[in-house]
Amino acid sequence: MSAAEGAEWPVGVPDVGSLVRDAKRDRDAVVMAAIGGYVQLRAPEGGTEWDADPDAIRPPAAQEGTR
Repeated sequence: MSAAEGAEWPVGVPDVGSLVRDAKRDRDAVVMAAIGGYVQLRAPEGGTEWDADPDAIRPPAAQEGTR
């Protein structure tokens, strides 16, 4: 999936289900959705989703692992 309902998918944000790094929170996350200009992320082990700025999302570095 690469588009949220009725909204443009943010440029440069990986598809839903992709593993990314939230640089602001300094943790890995899974892309869940993009709503209202933000990307919704969830920790790989589950839990509550949070909103992240698309500019703070990047691929995780191999040495960082999952936190």
